[in-house]
Amino acid sequence: MEGELRTEDALVIASIYNRLVIIERALQTAGWKTKSFQKPDEALTHLRTHTYQAVFCDEHLRGASAKGFLVWTRRLHPRAGFYLFSDEETPAGFGSTSAPNAILPFPPLKETLPQPPEHSRNLYVTPPTHENDYIPLKGDTSTIALAELLEMVGTAKQSATIILDRGRITLKDGLITHAVSRNEQLSKSGMEALVELLMLEKSQFRVLPYEPVKRHTINQPAAAAILDATRLADEERHNRQLLSMVRRDCPSVTAAAIGYPLADHPRLMLGEGEALYARAKKLLEGNRKILDATPTIVVVATEQWSYGLAMLPSGNLLTASAPAKDSRQLHVALHGLLRGT
Repeated sequence: MEGELRTEDALVIASIYNRLVIIERALQTAGWKTKSFQKPDEALTHLRTHTYQAVFCDEHLRGASAKGFLVWTRRLHPRAGFYLFSDEETPAGFGSTSAPNAILPFPPLKETLPQPPEHSRNLYVTPPTHENDYIPLKGDTSTIALAELLEMVGTAKQSATIILDRGRITLKDGLITHAVSRNEQLSKSGMEALVELLMLEKSQFRVLPYEPVKRHTINQPAAAAILDATRLADEERHNRQLLSMVRRDCPSVTAAAIGYPLADHPRLMLGEGEALYARAKKLLEGNRKILDATPTIVVVATEQWSYGLAMLPSGNLLTASAPAKDSRQLHVALHGLLRGT
């Protein structure tokens, strides 16, 4: 319980979650028992009723400055050591009268961390047996965004396997090397899978020790892979919006798909979109040969069905099918789509 905390415990304050976890993990490995906070006001409230052997503060705080937090800590607990984690050797804003006990590098280096008193060491922490010890975490992406979790492991240059509800992501020394996603229709791997996993609104996750993979479907630093996947995810969201607009303007649409004309499979589909997409590509190519140009909109009808396609400014091919009686409505929906894009 909080009231039983002893002065040999360490308080950790860092507003950025990935930095907090990295700092806390390093201190626990060094033997410190830690109590962590992300909000400076909550940490200061806690310090009014609890004493600590040391306070470890990250330089990046939200809602307060590290210098201000140091001043308040010294007022409340003048004997407590105050250690600042910084990206720079000499961070600005600290004078001789407001200097921390030591400025520690971020990411933490084992040899620079102060050691807790021998009698207060955390006996429940097993030091890592190798350099790439994994970050043991579990939770859900509504609390920690998947992108933030990946960046955390990447920044620490660690190796891990992240298990999610619909797939997994593998990192080796901070590089994302493999991703696989699963849903009711099909499985994806590589960047497509990473995009799909980043788009999950909520998923449970577990960070487990690294498991080697047979094939590297991605080989990028976590930050770069997240940037590329985020851009593709934005395109995916836009594509979903386009398909929703078609169904809104022509509610009887039975199938739809969108993708690049040269791709074997659509990037997104509804209903029997795979077969429809293959048919639309043939229809597009046939009209291109007849017209000696790429058509913008094509709508054809049989006795039972109408099929339509539209070439979007982005270079994507969007196709949809509806009952023959709604051929005109399908044409209006596609035309309105082009005007909107």
